[in-house]
Amino acid sequence: MWNIVSKLLFRALSLVVAVPVGRAITRLIEHSWTAARPDHPPRDPTRADTRWSDAITWAVISGVGVALGRLVTTKGAVGAWKAVVGTPPPGYEVDPEPATASAH
Repeated sequence: MWNIVSKLLFRALSLVVAVPVGRAITRLIEHSWTAARPDHPPRDPTRADTRWSDAITWAVISGVGVALGRLVTTKGAVGAWKAVVGTPPPGYEVDPEPATASAH
């Protein structure tokens, strides 16, 4: 029973971490775009009036932002869980060290 509850609590904690991280990443992506280009980022890169170079650049910046947001959210939630509970969250337990092959 505790395992199910702890999984739900960790998901809730992840959501609490994800909201501010998502907002910060969105701002970072938009500021990165405006630092590189004087115009606003394309809100819909699939529109006919969006240049290919702008659409591809926006896709790359957005993809990196999504990956970074996911990483920061996960690492932040795991760190917060460890600080409060004292153990890794469910599903993030540390694997034992793999056995090293002896040298011949």
